Amino acid sequence: AHIFFFFYPEGRPVVPNGLSLCTLHHSAFDRYVLGVTPDLRIEIRDDVLKEKDGPMLLHGLQGFHGAQLVVPTALQLRPNRDFLSARYELFRKAS
Repeated sequence: AHIFFFFYPEGRPVVPNGLSLCTLHHSAFDRYVLGVTPDLRIEIRDDVLKEKDGPMLLHGLQGFHGAQLVVPTALQLRPNRDFLSARYELFRKAS
């Protein structure tokens, strides 16, 4: 998933502008349902956390709230912290 979409100046297709996410979490990230803090913690939007819908929502999204992302040890392969910070602010505004 791109941290910044391609239409942003920072939105180049480079490793520091990306997160390795499955299809479900990539889609949730793109739609500001899932956010990632600069410290690599996953947050799920408050309204989604309050929903009651069944096991897929519970285990597929809500259960990831507060989890820590695992990233490569090599610094050049990690997501850019400044990009995450700016994107996280967009997530907070969408909440």
